[in-house]
Amino acid sequence: MKIKTLEYIHQLLKEAEAKTSADCEAAQRLQDEYMEKGMEEELIKFQEETMDQLMAKNLAAAYALKDFEKEDW
Repeated sequence: MKIKTLEYIHQLLKEAEAKTSADCEAAQRLQDEYMEKGMEEELIKFQEETMDQLMAKNLAAAYALKDFEKEDW
């Protein structure tokens, strides 16, 4: 693989991790807001499930980035 390809992949991984991290933070803020306002339990439960899915995506992106950066290319 060429260095430009590796650099591009690395950049994509960093962007994916940053985006999923931001999505998790936004979901957490929304869940906190729902809880503070005493929203319906169904809505809070749905938000928790959404946050769990986003956290799983964020962990996958973070692990992929970490694995990529550990490689000795």
